[in-house]
This record gives sequence, structure tokens and C-alpha cells, in this order.
Amino acid sequence: MNLDFGTIEVGDWQIMEVEIRNSGTSQLNVTAPAVADAGPFSSSGAELILRTNETATISVSFQPSEAGAFSSTLTFETNAPREPLFEIPLSGVAQAAALSITPEQLDLGSRIEGCPTSRTITLNNVGDAALLGLEVSLSGDDDGLTLNGAGDLIDIDAAGSVELTITWVPSETVAIDAQVVVEQGNDTLASLGVTGQSTLLITTEEAEFDVPEVSEVDFLWVIDTGLTMDTVQMRIGNGGFELMDELEDQFYDWRFAIVSADSAQSGELLAPIIDTETTTPGAAFIAAVTQSGSTTPGFGMEMAWDALNSPNTDIGSPNEGLLRPGAGLAIVFVSTGVDQSTMLNGSGEAFRDAFIALKSDPAMVSISVVSGGESGCTTGSVAASASPEYLAASWRGQVQSVCVNPIPLWPMTYSGPYQRSAFPLSPPALASSITVTVTPEDGKAAASTDFTYDESNDWLIFDEGSLPPAGAEVEVAWAGADVCGD
Repeated sequence: MNLDFGTIEVGDWQIMEVEIRNSGTSQLNVTAPAVADAGPFSSSGAELILRTNETATISVSFQPSEAGAFSSTLTFETNAPREPLFEIPLSGVAQAAALSITPEQLDLGSRIEGCPTSRTITLNNVGDAALLGLEVSLSGDDDGLTLNGAGDLIDIDAAGSVELTITWVPSETVAIDAQVVVEQGNDTLASLGVTGQSTLLITTEEAEFDVPEVSEVDFLWVIDTGLTMDTVQMRIGNGGFELMDELEDQFYDWRFAIVSADSAQSGELLAPIIDTETTTPGAAFIAAVTQSGSTTPGFGMEMAWDALNSPNTDIGSPNEGLLRPGAGLAIVFVSTGVDQSTMLNGSGEAFRDAFIALKSDPAMVSISVVSGGESGCTTGSVAASASPEYLAASWRGQVQSVCVNPIPLWPMTYSGPYQRSAFPLSPPALASSITVTVTPEDGKAAASTDFTYDESNDWLIFDEGSLPPAGAEVEVAWAGADVCGD
């Protein structure tokens, strides 16, 4: 017979047993078992005395401390006359897991504060056994360092590897001297030194912007005139007189143009332009918004685009005259089924942005949406416009009523706003370097505002509810995005 312990991992321990039975008619004496050139094998046995038919066991253990294939022999003697010497071959294989990290040392070099950099490190299992339950962490002077996977348990198959990304965003002028440490339980298997030095960021770009006060606003209403809208159109019309009364109290000069979302009408005006000179603007508004369309529904965004960019006519009047130089443009989409402001080739945001290109003066474009919902009957005014100097303004929180009905027959709600007040920055900015000072028109303490940076358009954007006040001066300083190099 032989004892084959198979394959185990270094540090593990396996025990096998040899059974000895006295099948004779007299006492059997067995010497203490011994292992030749023991190595990782051992036996914990003593001398045995067995009566007839009595059995006993000898335990043999295999506990390798290093990888390799091992063999030995378990030997013991008895007083049996026919076979006094017993030799049992022992064999076993030990495999070991071993971890290395590449690179052996990571120098992130000199980086300007605010300029991120990332590197890949690889955990390599260079052994022939799996590594299980590894935990990776950062220690030392690691200001601004992050490591994906830190704190997670990681398994690596034999001869396998796992890549991790270490990122450094220096926030101030500091030196880092950190360690990436890989542990398994209470044992540290490997570590990697990480060094780097951040340097002072110098702001080289500056710009000033004046926040315009819009005195003229041109409204474009895009109405879904389908059959399912008859009740809604009537409700909106019922609020026409109150809407006009509210507009009479506004500080700006307003005008109204109304088109259908019906594709057969392709942006044609449903009524002549309504303005402060119209004899009965409320009645004219009602007559326009309550018209019925055909059975060819279209996309409201497309109809608005056609109305503003083509000399479509209705009642003999070309509607390219809708846009007055220097005036704000407010577009209101109305539908119960879908958000008409997003329905064009499946990309509402892109076409909303496209409307910005309509204006070349420092005014505004406002996009509002009225659609099916639980309750509500108002819309706000928001902004998204472009010019060489200034992108967007708002109506400073003012709200106009869309319809009046204390018990809605068809619930509607304002689904907006789409609001953006922004400045173009050229050259493009390193986002973390931007500083903004807003000084109101009266020259008093600077206004507090929240902003973000749109890297795709190089726009400094003031968030909804944080628009700089009309007439204010906005001072922006920043470092160019290319200051970070790679």
C-alpha cells in the first residue's frame, strides 16, 4: 500500500491513517513508526501491543512549508514471523500562491494642483494556487489619492492578475508618500510605494460679463391641437384674459405667436401676432389656442423650429418677424401626451441647445413645458440663450399663469423648468480652477451663486435658483484646461 496526500497548499495540514490488525493467534508487538527523511511528513505513533483480532491506527501528517513534490517512507517493525518489516511509501504535492505588484514603485511626478492623473497597478499571482480574500488599502501621506477597489475583497486565480486604478487629484501644494498595501487576513503579502509632488496653480485667464436686463420678450406657444386636447385647449383659453392681465403688469414689452404641433401646418401661425397693441389680446389668444388641428400629429420641437426659421405664412403674414432684435424668446410647449419640447429625433437636449443658436444678441431663450400630470395650472419662465458675450438670462423668478380652473377637468402640470444661465469661457477652463465673483448693480456685497462647468460646451453654468441678478457684473478667473498637460 501507499499513502498519497494529493495536492494541498503550502501551510495547510492533511492527515491520513494506517490501520494495523492482529489477525494471528498470539500477541502482536509493533515498534514506533518512523518517517525516513521526514521533510513535511510526520507520524505521531508509539509502540503498539495488539491482542488477537485487535486493531489500532497510526496517523501520518503532511504539512508542507514550501511548494514542491515530496516523498518519503513510513517504517515500522513487528514480531510477525512472515513479514516483520513494513515500509509504506508516502507522497504529496504542495502548491503555493505568491503575490507581486507591478510596477514595483509608482512615482506620479510633479502635478499642478487640481490636475488629476491616473495610473494602473497590477496585482500578479505568480504562484500555482489561488489567492483568496485579498484586501487592498492606502496608507501614509495619501492626500488626494483614491484607489478603485480599496476595501473590497479580491480573489486572484493561480497565474492570474487583477488591475486597479490609482488616481491623484492634488488639491493643494503637498508631497505624497503613500503605500498600497495588500493583505490577506492579518498577513501583509505585498506593498507598493506611491510618491508625487503637487505645485501651485497659477490662474492666467480672466473675463467680465454684464448680466442683461431683458425689456422685450417674444412668446411662441406650440399647442398640441389633436383630438384628445379639446378640453385642455378650452381650459387654457379660459385663462387667456387673466394671463394677459398679468402680463400687463410685467416690466417687459411682450408679444405672442401661436403655432400648432400638427405637422400639416408646419409652424404656421394660428393667428396674427398678439401684442400690447392688440385690441382684445385675451380674445385673440383664446381664438388661437382653441383651434383644432388635422389628424397629422407632429413634433412640437420641429414645429417651433419651422416657425422660427422659415418664412411660413398664415393670413398673409410672414412669421420670421416674430423675433425682435435684442428681445428674449420664450417657447412654451403644451401637450397632454408627451413632452413636446423633447420630441424631435429622440434628442430633446440637443435641440434645446440648438435653439440657443437662434439668438446672436445678449438676450435669452426660455423653454417651458406644460404636459399631462396630477395637478397644477402654471408655468414658469426659464432661460437658455447664447451670444458672444453672455449665455442666458431669466425673468428673475417671475411666473405667468397658463390657465385658471380650480377643479381641473384634465389635470395638467408644468414639467419644467429647463433653466440655464451661463457664460462661455475661452480658452476652455480647468474646472477646479474657476473662481466667480458676482457684484450686483448697486455695488454692494457680492451675490452668492452656485455654478458648474460644462466641459462639452465650455460654459460656466449657474444652477436653477442661483442666477446672478439682472444688471450684475460677473467676474470669472480660471486656468486653461491645457495647463494639466497629460
